[in-house]
Amino acid sequence: MNRRTALQWMLAGVAGIFGAVAAAITALPSLWYCRAALAAKEKTGPVMRRVASLADLPLNQPVEIPVIGQTHDAWEFLEKTLGRIWVTRLSDNPENPKETKIQVFSSICPHEGCIILKDPAKAGFYCPCHSAYFTADGAVISPETSKSPRAMDTLEYEIVRDGTAESGTWWLAVAWEKFEENIPEKISV
Repeated sequence: MNRRTALQWMLAGVAGIFGAVAAAITALPSLWYCRAALAAKEKTGPVMRRVASLADLPLNQPVEIPVIGQTHDAWEFLEKTLGRIWVTRLSDNPENPKETKIQVFSSICPHEGCIILKDPAKAGFYCPCHSAYFTADGAVISPETSKSPRAMDTLEYEIVRDGTAESGTWWLAVAWEKFEENIPEKISV
């Protein structure tokens, strides 16, 4: 083998290495995107998210609270509002806060997904889009004439504590999820 042939082989090898590196640099974001998309399909259900301190929830008064969570696309993780909930603290148990009774409803109307608001004239809720009215416990008022196919969607919750057994803040953690709209059954999306 002469020098010219050896030099051609070396240049071909270096070009091959640079080509492989360029292909890998181009392919990695695509693979990362596909991995994120596949991982998103492996959901096991709603995740409990801390939404409010138990001390901040007034007794027998509905409070609208945003549910903040982390979402991600192929490139970055973002903290954003996933949705809103209506929370009513029904009992106060200072000796055992874990036994506190709470109602948690999604603020998404079961009819077509509009935002449910607190009814200022009554002790309940209403959807301004199509005039669906709900009682304070989430039941549909006048189900035969209401456009909402079901009551407000309830969400599961837990009362959890920060810190040690002697000290720490008690929190409301909610399992945030969305449900199918405009059907009588409550089916998770």
